Amino acid sequence: SNIYKKLNLDLDNLTVSQLVDLVVKYPDLIKRPIIFDDHRLEVGFNEEEIRRFLPRSVREAELRELESQIS
Repeated sequence: SNIYKKLNLDLDNLTVSQLVDLVVKYPDLIKRPIIFDDHRLEVGFNEEEIRRFLPRSVREAELRELESQIS
């Protein structure tokens, strides 16, 4: 987003609290998704990285489905 570029943020080095404060102040930043759980934090859209948040069983089922389509 333009705000992201203007602020020249290094999102990888911000705490969760700082990220929340930024989103509250600049809601347009939410276009860059922020996903976290007890062990991981992902900022920005990267399909492969976001998939890590899916349970392994879901990822394996999707892989089997794709494999069956190409067989």
